[in-house]
Amino acid sequence: MSFCPNCGVQIEVANSRFCSKCGFCLQVKKEAGEVPIVQENPEYIDQEKIASTVVDEETEESEYSAKNAYALGFKFEDTVEQILKAKGYSTQRRCRLEGQNGRSEIDILAIKRYKGKERKIAVECKNYTNPVPVKDVRDFISKLEDLRILNGLFIAYSDFSREAESWGKNYGLELWDGDTVFEKFYELNVGRLNIGDKVDFKYYLPVRIDFSNAVNLSFENKNRVEISSVKLIWRPFYKVFYELNSVQTDPIKRKHRIIDSGFFIVDALLKSSPKQKGAVGNVVKSISLGMLGKSDEEKKEEKETGILKKELHQNPDRDFSITQPDNYKVIKLSPQITEAAARGETIDYVVQKNTKTVEYEVPTKKRKRRDEFDVGFEIPDLRECTLKPSRKDVTISEIQLIHVPKWEVEFESGDRTYMRVVSANGGTIIADNITNCSKHLLKDFLKRKNVAVCDVCGRALCKDHVFRCPICGAWFCETHSIQCIGCKTRFCLEHIKNRCVECGEATCSACSLKCPICEETHCNKHMTKCDKCGKSVCTSCTRKEGSLIFKKTICKSC
Repeated sequence: MSFCPNCGVQIEVANSRFCSKCGFCLQVKKEAGEVPIVQENPEYIDQEKIASTVVDEETEESEYSAKNAYALGFKFEDTVEQILKAKGYSTQRRCRLEGQNGRSEIDILAIKRYKGKERKIAVECKNYTNPVPVKDVRDFISKLEDLRILNGLFIAYSDFSREAESWGKNYGLELWDGDTVFEKFYELNVGRLNIGDKVDFKYYLPVRIDFSNAVNLSFENKNRVEISSVKLIWRPFYKVFYELNSVQTDPIKRKHRIIDSGFFIVDALLKSSPKQKGAVGNVVKSISLGMLGKSDEEKKEEKETGILKKELHQNPDRDFSITQPDNYKVIKLSPQITEAAARGETIDYVVQKNTKTVEYEVPTKKRKRRDEFDVGFEIPDLRECTLKPSRKDVTISEIQLIHVPKWEVEFESGDRTYMRVVSANGGTIIADNITNCSKHLLKDFLKRKNVAVCDVCGRALCKDHVFRCPICGAWFCETHSIQCIGCKTRFCLEHIKNRCVECGEATCSACSLKCPICEETHCNKHMTKCDKCGKSVCTSCTRKEGSLIFKKTICKSC
């Protein structure tokens, strides 16, 4: 069984010359004692020789990516366990835990201890080739509620159906599809540098957003937030410079010259790991995505790629070395597609960009005059034709492999994990779920800045949803605080002990009133004034006297 070293797709036909998906040449020449050399597709060799010889240095890395992506399908849970252990978690496989309704099995139970606190994550792994249905996500949520585990991580080898993704996001599950697992596993293997090790770059965009800006939080209690992981990831892109000079002839022998020049940015990372999906599953997925739109992961990936590609319009710097520091991890991602593939993708782009439709006129015979009002003239016959430049007309003058930096910061607070991804060159926020409040319905449009995290659960909230106890000064969410029925001020659970014996609502010390007759604590609503002695007593210790119109409230003492 073999795989394409360029795109990672399984080669189904033995001794195939080219990959059926990307067209990559699979033939190699072997001589005694020599390493096999991968040849280029002849389709790309027809163009003129570029100024500097392009050397395919990425074949070995591509083969590594393809083999490991294939291995994920067989050792999926092992791979997930490695990723979690690298994050500092201890793991247990196939745990049977006692819940409220009996025993339930968890694929992986991950536990991390920090500063005397324990954080648990229940992990569900599904090695499906088709999208995970919503039923599986609902069942996992029910299992978490039964076991009273707050944090859940659902991992799928393929991806999630639209409905399953929506259910998981609304509940607060962390969802990883196969692409996410592959990326994390890939970063884990290429990012093993020791402090002091150097990483070299030929072309790069400089880091303008430093470490302190990337991890900065303007919270009132930011000491409650732990920075669990910081990565400076250098993502590879090909910047391919091209020139087009083409002459095309339309059906009436007119010549049209098509000239174009510029550059095209190609993402050097694989878009997805090779999954062996059935044709029916692919059709269903295509139809569902066409009707319901793209998934959150696809939108996030497109946003990140778009931001970084936009920054590549500037000229890159050359020759740079960075030393691995002790406060964050430097990861240089190697390209997972070859320069030949990037060249071919650029040529396809240039041809498609400059393909145009032109109109031409075909002369016709004169009509015969039938009467004195019929004036002779030619009826124009207008037609259209498509002029498409040849691939041979595109010349690639230079290919630059440029690494673009981005920060990935992981925060932990209480039982919650947050992620911030920001471009280290331009400072554009790619993803950030800790800065803005998530409780507003229009959170994507009307953003409210978070001011603090709950000291109990760690949820980051804005000033409308997080409250400071006036006694101890700690911050709490609505769930972990109690509101006084009288003054409407919220307190922590330790500093509002009094409750009205009538309604059971909590009352603070300032709003708690003691009845002089029964000596019980009451809120303002259940206290009244005796019309005879003027004392404040509870409503249970009073009676009504007088007529229907002139009723009086009299306490038991009177």
